[in-house]
Amino acid sequence: MSSSAPPARRSRGRSAAAGLLGLLAVLAILVASVVGTLHAVVLSPDTLTTVLAPVGANPQVQAVVADRSAAKIVTQLDIEGRAQSVIGGRLGALMAPAIARAVQDRIASAIEGALGSAAFEARWEQMVHASASVAIKVLKGDSAAVTTSDGVIYLNVLPAIGSTLDALKTQGIIDASVQLPDLSDPATPAQRAIAMLGSALGISLPPDFGQVAIAQTSALEAAQGAVSTFDAATPILIGLAIALVIAAVALAVDRRAIVVRIGIGAALLVAVVPPLLRFADPAISSGLASPGLSVVASALIDAIVDAVSWPLRIVAAVCLAAALVAMAGAAAKRSTVVLPGLVGVVVFIAVWVAVGPDAALLALGLVTAGAWITGRPRLAQATA
Repeated sequence: MSSSAPPARRSRGRSAAAGLLGLLAVLAILVASVVGTLHAVVLSPDTLTTVLAPVGANPQVQAVVADRSAAKIVTQLDIEGRAQSVIGGRLGALMAPAIARAVQDRIASAIEGALGSAAFEARWEQMVHASASVAIKVLKGDSAAVTTSDGVIYLNVLPAIGSTLDALKTQGIIDASVQLPDLSDPATPAQRAIAMLGSALGISLPPDFGQVAIAQTSALEAAQGAVSTFDAATPILIGLAIALVIAAVALAVDRRAIVVRIGIGAALLVAVVPPLLRFADPAISSGLASPGLSVVASALIDAIVDAVSWPLRIVAAVCLAAALVAMAGAAAKRSTVVLPGLVGVVVFIAVWVAVGPDAALLALGLVTAGAWITGRPRLAQATA
């Protein structure tokens, strides 16, 4: 009796230690998956360009960018003042604002048309890549990449404005003798392009002309700190997750059981992240967006969340697959897992069709967890 007590206590101690390591492994898998995926998507100019380029085809984004750009053009060209001086008197003072607004609407319509044209679509990806490269440099603390003094990240829409100004010149709104510079190359430094345009128009343009603000300074500083942490933590977290899983499995008395628990736990936690990100989307957008640009920020955040969601779903699916394989291997009679497996497949397909992939993964995880809890005694007998 007494001789069997120490081994039993040791077995319970191993099980408790393995359980603790398994819990830490689940949390490490969750954090490593989220951080690693965000790092791979957000901090790669090529990947980020692939993710964000389709945002330019969003009609709401085009309308907002066109309206903001048109407002700046009208202000800098002093359309209202010119109209008032041409008409003169009280009539000029009364009509000038309406004329300026009409010109702004025409410019916005022209910019929106340029943004939606096939010709501009080819340039858009280059613009996004250039802006993404600058943004990532800024996020990594390269202050030299910032072209303005207020530390805000901007999207350069000067190529679209250049096409619009050419159209306005053709329509006679801009004097035909004005030699407008070529602004079509997104690789041209923004400040150089602004200086050339100001010189051609004979006016002084602000340093942010043709630049659509994407993030506020406070949000940028917070993002820089997060990126610095991401860079340092990503490989450590991935290595830690792998090490904890290996340690938990090696220490466990019932290794299949610990694999099942880690797999189900990690799958459920990782699968719930994409829905949580979508739920937080409005708050994130409002926190990042400059005034009047919540539509643009929301579209950008939506694109990033979509890109991040699929790798997380794959991680959750792999974790579930590992749990199911371990459950099947633990059963002497395959009938103990066949019925739950069929139920899980039916539920997974039905929920995917009715709701979506995230809910489907969560439903499959819950079915798998229920099958493990209810079938655990029989599985234990089978492996005894």
